[in-house]
Amino acid sequence: MIEANIKTIGVQALDSATAAEIKKASTEVQPQADGSKVAVLDFQSAKADIPSGISVLEEMHKSDTDFITYGSGEINLGAILPLAGGKFGSRKADSGTIFNLFGDSAKAGKGRKTLTAEEKNALEILDKLSSGRKARIKAFMLSGTKATAADMKSLGLIDKVEGEFVDKYEQARKDAKKKK
Repeated sequence: MIEANIKTIGVQALDSATAAEIKKASTEVQPQADGSKVAVLDFQSAKADIPSGISVLEEMHKSDTDFITYGSGEINLGAILPLAGGKFGSRKADSGTIFNLFGDSAKAGKGRKTLTAEEKNALEILDKLSSGRKARIKAFMLSGTKATAADMKSLGLIDKVEGEFVDKYEQARKDAKKKK
């Protein structure tokens, strides 16, 4: 169980200062009652270059702290890396979150045949974090299409979508179909 006094770090620009704060938090986090060390990374329209994202992800995985990750707004590829690298089962995103699974925003919405070297590095990492959905992730990257939180869940890069729409008439619709 997660206690209320968990260290939360808001991430908007994943720069050296934010990376240093994440690294510092991983060593200073106080253990929970069960002995686990937990911190929350809250990615709010976060942006990062791919090498910075990889660097932060590597620091997260060297640490004995478990990072719960949460995404909202529009998140680029460099920031997706540490978000997807959070504790398995605790990687969440708001239902309205948009994910840019491509490195060069000038190529957004334009189909391409190849990835840049940085995008290839990111793809290899995302493949490991998604448990083998490399072909589908690469298709998003090449198409330049933005992904929704539901897409990211189906790709295995987040575990839960929060705030999903609930149809209050769902049961009535099902009942009406049965009557036909």
